[in-house]
Amino acid sequence: MNKYMLLIVLLLALLAGCGGAKPSVVSNAGVAHSPLCEKAKTRITDIQRVSFELPLLFKQAPCGNWPGYSHTLRSDSVSVTLPGVIANESTMEIGGVHAMSVTAGFEMYADYLTPDLFFDEYKEHLSRRTYISRLVTASWVNWSDGRCARFYSDNDSALYLLRALDYFCWETISGTDFPIHIHATQKQFPGQQMTNLDKLLVEPVLFTMQVYPVGPERLMRWSNERAKFCTTLKKNYDEQLAVKLIDDLDRRRTIRFLRNCGYEMPEPVGIESWKELFKPNGQLIGHATAGDETLRRVTPAQFSELTAKLMSLQPKRGERPEVRVQGVSRDGKGLVGTFRLTGPYDGEWYRFPPHYAERNGVGMRNDPELGRVMDVHIREDAIPLGLRIVVDQ
Repeated sequence: MNKYMLLIVLLLALLAGCGGAKPSVVSNAGVAHSPLCEKAKTRITDIQRVSFELPLLFKQAPCGNWPGYSHTLRSDSVSVTLPGVIANESTMEIGGVHAMSVTAGFEMYADYLTPDLFFDEYKEHLSRRTYISRLVTASWVNWSDGRCARFYSDNDSALYLLRALDYFCWETISGTDFPIHIHATQKQFPGQQMTNLDKLLVEPVLFTMQVYPVGPERLMRWSNERAKFCTTLKKNYDEQLAVKLIDDLDRRRTIRFLRNCGYEMPEPVGIESWKELFKPNGQLIGHATAGDETLRRVTPAQFSELTAKLMSLQPKRGERPEVRVQGVSRDGKGLVGTFRLTGPYDGEWYRFPPHYAERNGVGMRNDPELGRVMDVHIREDAIPLGLRIVVDQ
């Protein structure tokens, strides 16, 4: 049997199944799986906050071995999937060709933000994950019960074309300020025409959606979780501890969230990454010394400015960790040491936000020959190991 015949058999088995729809199953993680062909016949009422009709595409789903419908209890969300097989000469993927989810409970920390702050936050989030998909458009749209932030992104790989559409909708009926999240995706072969996800999947849900007041017990739980998040985030910020947010060097996201929590916070200092400090314009700062690219000389003014910027990031004093970096030997038969830092540090060593981890640090010391030395141990942004910065004499 050749590969394409095997694909056809797999797809038929996946979609057709044996003996019709399978019964619902609840996993240990609190997720109830059900046959899509059965659930789609009636209005979706599993979510406490909203009810709605599924799009026609899912109403027409055949019964088979693929459950197609799941309800996650804690996040108060449902997801539906139409399976398929996408393959080329060397790769095969079995999974959803059309899929969507509706989440009406807490989903991510950004849910705590006001709509306008959320819009900026999620747009930045999508811009950071270009390795997954590329943000195409971000805009606001109105709906009968409020307004929605709309984000459309795509990703074209050698295997398939992926289109993703996200609606985050705020309303004033349920009693919570978490957005309702409608997420829709489509995968297709390269060259095939993509459908309009707004018309095909999102609008049929949004236009048939009815919002209900959320019970006081759930509202109180969400409120307590939010208060705990704010208190913990502020404590970690003040005590220079790691936070659960993906953040920049100047902790701008943490500051955004803390302001939204009601705290008065300073403006971020405007330093996003290490390369802004040590690789301005894409080149290592200063100039090399005697062919040693890791020993960089800068002017006194540059050294003072760089030191001031580092200190503005609110570093935390600590000990320099012992570091041993190994690489593969030239013959490929073993490991050899390529860089090592051991023993106590004769100076002040600092760890930096957002995580204050041992992985990244900068030290300041006096050297009898080089004078004031800045030792840089940053394992990000292609900063060379063993980088030293001194004042040009």
